Amino acid sequence: MRTSKILKLLLITSPIYLCQSVTAADAGYYQNFSVNSIEPTAIRRNQNYDSLQPTLSYYNSQQQKNQQSQIVTVSNIKTGAHVVLGGTVVANKIVILRAQISGRVDYVAGNEGDWFNPGQVLVALNHDNILAKRDQAIANLYRTEASLGNAKVKYTKEYWAPQAYRDYNNQQKQLNTNSAMSSIGYFPSMFEKFFSMGPMGGMPSMPTLQNTNNSASNILYPNTNLNPWVNRDMDLYNQKNHVNMAKSQIMEMQSRINEIDTHLRDARSISPFQGVIIEKLVEIGDTVQRGQALVKFSDTRALQLQVEVPARLVSALSTGAIVPAKLDV
Repeated sequence: MRTSKILKLLLITSPIYLCQSVTAADAGYYQNFSVNSIEPTAIRRNQNYDSLQPTLSYYNSQQQKNQQSQIVTVSNIKTGAHVVLGGTVVANKIVILRAQISGRVDYVAGNEGDWFNPGQVLVALNHDNILAKRDQAIANLYRTEASLGNAKVKYTKEYWAPQAYRDYNNQQKQLNTNSAMSSIGYFPSMFEKFFSMGPMGGMPSMPTLQNTNNSASNILYPNTNLNPWVNRDMDLYNQKNHVNMAKSQIMEMQSRINEIDTHLRDARSISPFQGVIIEKLVEIGDTVQRGQALVKFSDTRALQLQVEVPARLVSALSTGAIVPAKLDV
């Protein structure tokens, strides 16, 4: 009996953790049994709680600081997600050769897929009318060159044997001949003596030989007093102008021939680089107009991928960025 009583006292004075296994009846019993024995335990528990309260308040303050320092701003970041888009594999270099003149197709080189080097003729148009125009321009050039030769000959002749000087010499010979004939026979000399007496009864006097010689230089320009050498300079200047005009006509004809040669080159479509014909758009015998497509020509050794990117994904791209791609083939 004494042993059980001691055991009950030990249970009452033990920590509160053991009280959870005690029933409500036992608890009332124990409280009625020894109230004074429980009060010291409660006092110690309150003292322990008071000693832990500063530590708990410090821990709570540190936890609030940590929560405040973990606040971050939300932003968009790039991810490695894959997107399926539609695209086309095309050649890096591709051109569409078009007709530069109107005409009939006389020649188409090879078939689609054939390889060509730079400078080879791919398509040729009929150019008979262009050749006819070129022959006409060449004939005009020859005629103009002949005119230039004649102009140079006349200029050289005027330079070394001026026309004004020849006219002056001929006039002098004619005056000397007339003077010699006037002194032959009785009647001419008598009339010459009669007219040389001066004006009589309102008759004008005849011009002397000296006055006639002074007017000999004006045979080409009778109303002026030009010197024969002035006439010579004017004639030389005119002949030089004829030479220059012939030269300008030759340059015009040469320009015309160059223009026709350009049309002849435009009648042929030449490969601009190494590549293949990927599509023929005309056949031999077709009539094409200027600007019409003839063939598609490309270099298939280097390829590129053309992809249609939606507007919502464009913001994630930048110039120079490398985007990995994989084909579903």
